[in-house]
Amino acid sequence: MDREDGVEGPPNTTVTVEAMSGKNMRWTIHEPGERGDAVTDNLYMVSKFGCCDTPPIYTYFSLADGRKIRTNKYAKLTNDELEALDLSIAK
Repeated sequence: MDREDGVEGPPNTTVTVEAMSGKNMRWTIHEPGERGDAVTDNLYMVSKFGCCDTPPIYTYFSLADGRKIRTNKYAKLTNDELEALDLSIAK
């Protein structure tokens, strides 16, 4: 059960991603959120869903090195924005 008495909205969770090269860990992402997805070849998105007056938050990371690239409140990036961001990482 993921409910807490007196707390509204989704549970406090963290998305964790580890990039491995053989048995060696290259980098790790730890970001508050409920869902994580690779959205392009070079971008990973963590979604933290909002509740009540709190907006959803979408955080984008580089799959090349695990660094945080961008955070958006309210809306995911459009396909054109994703493509441009993906190309900037691929360089």
